[in-house]
Amino acid sequence: MATAATRSARGSVMTVNENRIAQLSEGVRPIPLSRRHRLNVIRERQIANEALWTLQRLRPHARQRALVITDNPCPEYALDLLELEVSAVFIGEPDPDQWLEASLYARSGVRSGLDHLHVSTLLPSERGLLKYIPLGWGYARIAEKVGLSPRTVRNRVCVVLEKLQLHNRTQLAMYYTGQWQFLEPYRHAVQTQVRP
Repeated sequence: MATAATRSARGSVMTVNENRIAQLSEGVRPIPLSRRHRLNVIRERQIANEALWTLQRLRPHARQRALVITDNPCPEYALDLLELEVSAVFIGEPDPDQWLEASLYARSGVRSGLDHLHVSTLLPSERGLLKYIPLGWGYARIAEKVGLSPRTVRNRVCVVLEKLQLHNRTQLAMYYTGQWQFLEPYRHAVQTQVRP
């Protein structure tokens, strides 16, 4: 997967597409986006929430020329992708003008300026732990990875759960991976119980 992206022509941009609805192609193949701009888009189809791990394996130059299309509404996931210095992260399918503009930025290795669309209520130190929860890692393994004590990791995860109004690590994993449809009925039931 990564080899096709890193060997792409000078006028090419990689679009990592993990949006289930918007996936139009299998595998990696160039698609001419605009003859006028001499721009090819290499679409790489991903399963949901795999873009983060795929892009981490690429060289920085290849990541800077990448766009990510996802249906994951989690702002922390989008911010983690942006930390890899991808050009843009789109939640849902971008309209053709947005896609073209972001692709032109990506071709030149410049970010599209869409960072302001992704805002988190979590501190960076709290957000940094979130991506390891869906992997099923325990506090000790996360602590080893990020250089903290297991107790500190546990305390920060508890703060994250409180801020996001979640009750356990399973719900936190569902939140980060964009499975919000399973969380909403639970949140609604809790809110109606609390009201006098």
